[in-house]
Amino acid sequence: MISTAVLLLSLTVYHEGRGEPQLCQRYIADTVINRVNQSDKSAKQVITEIFQYQWLSLVRGKDLQAHYKRIQTKGQPADKKALEQATKLAERALSSEYVPLNKGQYFMTKRSKVPKYYGGYTTCGGHYFSHK
Repeated sequence: MISTAVLLLSLTVYHEGRGEPQLCQRYIADTVINRVNQSDKSAKQVITEIFQYQWLSLVRGKDLQAHYKRIQTKGQPADKKALEQATKLAERALSSEYVPLNKGQYFMTKRSKVPKYYGGYTTCGGHYFSHK
């Protein structure tokens, strides 16, 4: 059984960046870690904040451990591999030695218009990552 923080960060990276290059997935994890490092919040608090991560609306009210296990056991081979990769990244990102590559705290898909408060951003795969 994995910790709640690893579970939530794994599922965040998996759902938000499953089809993205590994670098972009790392940037997704970095946004969570940067918010944790710059606040008094845990990874769980950051990830479960309302309106922050779109994937949570898809599983709201469901058992996340069961959701994770279902992907792990019944998912397509590519989904299983993506979840395994996301879990390894989450474990690394939550370790005390981890240093984020991207300093941003937010990201959004390229389908959206970049808000003025981003002030500067990096693109990676199908996402914009703030520089703040």
